[in-house]
Amino acid sequence: ADRRVREALEYAIDRPALARMIGHGKYEPLTQLAGKAFPGHVPGYDPRPYNVAKARQLLAEAGYPEGFRTKIIANEIGRDLGTALKSYLGAAGILVDLDIADTARYMAAIFADGWSGLALAASGINPDATDLFVHYGPDPMTYRTGTFVKSEEYLALCDEALHTYDDAEHYSVLKRMVRQAGEEAMVAPIFITSMPTAMQSYVHSDYPMIHIVVWDLYNDWMEAN
Repeated sequence: ADRRVREALEYAIDRPALARMIGHGKYEPLTQLAGKAFPGHVPGYDPRPYNVAKARQLLAEAGYPEGFRTKIIANEIGRDLGTALKSYLGAAGILVDLDIADTARYMAAIFADGWSGLALAASGINPDATDLFVHYGPDPMTYRTGTFVKSEEYLALCDEALHTYDDAEHYSVLKRMVRQAGEEAMVAPIFITSMPTAMQSYVHSDYPMIHIVVWDLYNDWMEAN
């Protein structure tokens, strides 16, 4: 999409309000790809705070003075957030049809076939921020359809970060990478959440320590009473 359209979309979303409503005040609103606790976070960086008038101005500049209609694909977990986004974007002139897909169709769209319009998706982030490359790098392992617009400047920073081995220098490059993605309105981050896991002492599993996708549940076991 036209960069002005991507920027308008971000201006139309009130992230702090969504974090309060959907996360009951427990979620952290995101203005960039990395949350406050992760390497790459740029303190105070908020390139597009909530501003409906600015969103409408950018849409008009992009050739959509009356707005336009698009679609958001989401899964059932994202229904409430998708409904809220539909309202926010609609106020700016971006009319949204919310497509709640079953698990198979949703996963196929996000990870294989691609989608039209917008996609509401979650992406994990490891403590060392390596998931920035897994999800948004030059050769992503997840969003593989090429849907994201990635400039040569952004990809060059990804390559530099992957080949910088001093921690301090590496984190500095990550910050530049996150800022570049923000300047380009590559994605529209909304909020960051935590996922707690409760487990009894007699249950043995590595689930809390690793990503669910690589969880080998057949290795789990419980002690006999």
